Order: sequence, then C-alpha cells, then structure tokens
Amino acid sequence: VQQRLKFRNPFNELAGSTRTFYGELDRATTRVVTLGTAFTVLATASRTLRGIVDSTVLVEKSLASVNAIFKLTTDNLSKFSSGLFDISRETTTAFDKVAEAAQEFARQGLSVAETQKAVRAALLLSRDATLSVTESVRVITAATNSFNTEALSRMQIVNRLASADAAFAVSSKDLAEALVRTGSAAADAGVSFNEFIGLVTAAQQISQRGGSVIAGALNTIFTRINRRGTLEALDSLGVAITDVRGQALPTIQVLQNFAVAYDKMTGAIKNQAAELVGGVRQLNTLKATLKDLSTEGSVFLQVQEMLKNSTNEIERRNAARNQTLAAQGSQIGTTAQQIGSNIGNVGLAPTLKSGLGLLLNNPITEALKDASGNAETAGGKAAELFLRGFGASVVYGLGPILLKILGSITRQVGSNLLQDVA
Repeated sequence: VQQRLKFRNPFNELAGSTRTFYGELDRATTRVVTLGTAFTVLATASRTLRGIVDSTVLVEKSLASVNAIFKLTTDNLSKFSSGLFDISRETTTAFDKVAEAAQEFARQGLSVAETQKAVRAALLLSRDATLSVTESVRVITAATNSFNTEALSRMQIVNRLASADAAFAVSSKDLAEALVRTGSAAADAGVSFNEFIGLVTAAQQISQRGGSVIAGALNTIFTRINRRGTLEALDSLGVAITDVRGQALPTIQVLQNFAVAYDKMTGAIKNQAAELVGGVRQLNTLKATLKDLSTEGSVFLQVQEMLKNSTNEIERRNAARNQTLAAQGSQIGTTAQQIGSNIGNVGLAPTLKSGLGLLLNNPITEALKDASGNAETAGGKAAELFLRGFGASVVYGLGPILLKILGSITRQVGSNLLQDVA
C-alpha cells in the first residue's frame, strides 16, 4: 500500500501541467488582445482628432478667402458655408475647390446668393465636361459676358451645353473651349448663343477637329465675312447680303446664303470664294460648316430647335451620376468633413487659437524675436546673453567630445584601409 501511495502517475502530472500551460496561454492572449484593442482605440481617436483639426483648418482657410470679399457676419458666413457644402456634396467636388470657385465669382462683384448659383452651375459643368474648376468658371464668365444682351442665366448656359452634348456628336468640353476662345467674336458679329452652339456642333460632327480648332476657324470666318470687301465680293457672286429694303442681313443669314450659292459653284470660282471667307488655313472647317448649312434639316437647325426646349439636362445627368457607389462614398466624405469642421469650430478652435496666440505673443517669444545681435529691449538683451552662454556651453562642452569621437572614427577607418592594402 505504501508503495502504491508513493507511486505518482506521470500522465496525471502531464495533464495538470498542460492545463496550467493553457491557462497561462489564455491569460496572455487576453492581455495581448486587450493591449491591441487599446492601441486601436487610441490610434482611431488620434486619426479622428487629426481629421477634425484638418477639416477645421481647411474650411476656415477657404471661407476666410471668400469672406475677405463679402465681409459676412459669423451667422451669414455659417449659412454660406452650409450652402457650399451642399454644392460640394451634389457635385462630388472637394470643398476647397468649391470655395475657390466662390472666390472667383465673388471677385466679379456678384452677391452672395448669385455667387452660390454661379458656383453650382460651374461645378455641374466641371463634372459634366471634365473641366477643372478654374476652366468652368472661365467658360461661364466668358459666355455671360459675351452674350450679355441675351440675359441668359448661368444654369441656362450649362444646360444648353449638356443638351447639345447628349444629342449630337459634340462634347460639352468642345463647346466650352469654343465659347472661351470665340464667344466674344461671335457676339460682336451678331451671332446668338444658340446659333454659335449650332455652328460649333455642326462643324464638330462633320469634321471632328475639336473645339479649339473650330473656334479658331470660326473666329476667322466671323472677322472676314463682315469686311466690306468680302461682302462686296460675295454680292458679285450672287450671294444675298441685304434684305429687300437694302438693310444688311445678319451674319448667320449671309453664311446660309453663301452655303447655298457655294454648293452650286464649280472650279476656280468655288476655291476663290472659300478662301475669301475662310482664308487658306480654315478651309476644312468652313467647308464642313457650309456643307451642313446647305442641307435641309441641317444639324445647325436641329440644334436651334432643341436648345429652345432645353431645361434641366445637366441636373438630370448629375443626378444619375450620384447613384453610383463612388459618388455616394464621396458625399459621405464631404459630410464627415462638414461635421468635423463644425466640431472643430465649436469645440477646438477657440482653445487652439488661444494656445497659438499665447505661443506667438508672450515675453519669451518677444525677447527671442528681438535677440538679433542688436537688441533694443531689456528682454532682447537678456535673451542674447542666454544665447551666448548656451552657444559657449555647446562649443566648450560638446566640442571635445565630438572631436574625440571623430578622431576615433578616423583611426578606425585608417586601420581598415591599411589592412585592406596589406
């Protein structure tokens, strides 16, 4: 019996040790998981706080640039900011770009309400035509200034560009480029906005030469066709340039009459007539335009009819784009930025501004700013004494140590070189 009592089953001891090991392993795992969770929470909190601060700084900086022009009260600036965030969400455009557009329109003397409308139109065009914000602002400005007698709203302008884009083989970008380059010349020649869009669309659909090339050609055509010598030459070729009362016909009517007459011309006379109106370099665009104008049911006339009924094409297209996951993700990001900015403005900005103000304006900072070697204030002179003492302590305290380290390194490098040579 005593022998049995003294006997210990090794398997029981192994099982007990195993249970102890697993128990320790579970406790260690729990500690690791807890520590990892704590680090994750801290990292998330850090990123969130950094995001709030970044949003606050960016939004405040963007609005300050605009408000330097408008000089709005805090409440009105807050409402204006909310409107810009709505546009940013609707067009999936970064807030700082939206504020940049607002600043450009504000410089043109627009009111706050008109600026918001103009910014929305510009950002819708930017997204639809894949233009930069600056380019979109320039297009809308050129169109409104060039065709100001028609009193078109900015939304009417961008909707008509989008309508032409949707119905014909021309892009909003081509039309926008043509407007910037030649819109003013077209208006001076008596060509309406719709007529100009029709000419560019017809030339692009037939020639596919691009908005900038077509714009340059139309600029030449508008200039040459209104010269006295050109009109007299066209008259001699049988092209009607006046009405029954002897009044000069509009530029478009003269072009249409020339297109009909040109289609019947032959040989050298036809070539001379083309060079008379388009010059040598713009013949391709001129011939494409004349070909369309001489056709019954031309693209030019179709565009005129369609643009009369253009209402909300660009808004409809934008709404369709906003159904995508990419657009919705961008909108969530904009909303998060707005919330972060609001949190920062209310909860962090006052404290941060106070702390930064204290760093910028305190006796120590002022003394160090004055310590240029010729200090005039008592604080500046004290700072200079401190800096001289600090410099001396660095030179005489750390200098010997640094020289010793440098000498040791030099000896070691030299020894290695000698060994390599040997």
